[in-house]
Amino acid sequence: MKKKTAITLILVLLAALLLVIAAVTFLVTRVIFFNNNAPVVPAVPEDPAAQLYAQKHEYIGRLPADLSKLLGLPEGWQHIGYQLHTDREPYGFQHYIYADSQTYDSFAQQPALQKNALLYMALIGNCDYVLYTLKRSDGLPEGYGRIPLDQVGGQGMTLTYTREWTWQFLGRDIKTAAETEESFRAFYNELQEKFQ
Repeated sequence: MKKKTAITLILVLLAALLLVIAAVTFLVTRVIFFNNNAPVVPAVPEDPAAQLYAQKHEYIGRLPADLSKLLGLPEGWQHIGYQLHTDREPYGFQHYIYADSQTYDSFAQQPALQKNALLYMALIGNCDYVLYTLKRSDGLPEGYGRIPLDQVGGQGMTLTYTREWTWQFLGRDIKTAAETEESFRAFYNELQEKFQ
């Protein structure tokens, strides 16, 4: 019986010690990170072209979240989700986004989505098209995040950008835009000028 009591006492003491360590860690972390009165300045990427190029890969099935975060969305639009189209060629993906009615009705952000589509197709080797399905947030059903994306209802529009469109827009093959980091940097700078 003494052995069980000793083991129980050791376990209780270990649990108490772990609790004290966790509490001290929490308090120290809180003091360091949350009580700092310095203004919070958002990080500005020093070299956005290099950050984007670092996300380059060959397969649409590996659509990196970091690439989407770096590209972002036009002001007022929110991300719902992605649907990859990888079962047969041509390969691409559908990006579901939404906005309130006022932003949706005054939609003038097509150039920002065009620029993103160009960057997606330049950086993802087998990405042949990008579809943007735009929805009004007031038309989204309750719990839309838990239903299949292709069943998200409500009023909307779809914008489609293909490799053929890139030929017409750029006058050259988009695949050459990211062959090297230098060629991608030149392409990125060209887009910055076109989409000012």
